[in-house]
Amino acid sequence: KLTCTASGFTFGDYWMSWIRKAPGKGLEWVASIQYWAGNTKQYSQAVQGRFTISRDNSENKLYLHMSNVKAEGTAMYYCASDTHHCDYDAFDYWGKGTMVTVSSDAKQPAVEIRLPSDADLTNSDFATLLCLISDFAPSDVLVRWEFNGTSVSDALCFNSPAFHSASKLTYALHSSLRLPKSRWWDGSYSCVVTHESSDEPLSATVEHVFGEQATPTKPPHPHVFL
Repeated sequence: KLTCTASGFTFGDYWMSWIRKAPGKGLEWVASIQYWAGNTKQYSQAVQGRFTISRDNSENKLYLHMSNVKAEGTAMYYCASDTHHCDYDAFDYWGKGTMVTVSSDAKQPAVEIRLPSDADLTNSDFATLLCLISDFAPSDVLVRWEFNGTSVSDALCFNSPAFHSASKLTYALHSSLRLPKSRWWDGSYSCVVTHESSDEPLSATVEHVFGEQATPTKPPHPHVFL
């Protein structure tokens, strides 16, 4: 379900429409609804019977309920107003657009770890491993770090929000693991990513990150204090 909230004009006086732009294609009209009561609704053949347009004039909101969405439904969706409905190719006000990615178009992310620089290892008491997760869809993804196969504390990790690439219709984010020098252990560090495009977690692993700077002491086993 898509929601468009309007402002700056008398919402009820306007026909309202949904328009979409699929990757590599031009603008495509989807549906329109009459002003005020919205008794008249019109749909493109591509969505007839699957999409429903509605409006709430008291809240200045336009809706598009989508069911049985097909792969070609992946597109940027815009709401737009039309004062004179006879102008089918002209709209007065446009929304910024909302990206819709159909799950069947799920794309597996690429996972890469960037190591701290030699200068960071030499001159700092902290080192940051950076995991780049890119070129995936849809946007929901889980990221965790592991050391020698054991999960690292979330307190040491930071995950950025996923950001959208309009040109590729995919998403990307980064995750950082910031380690104090006392935790520069010699072993393998992994960035593990869970995404619906793969039945198994995806990961990237690096070893011997800290070289001669590594702390020889192995991480202690967890203890329980009563």
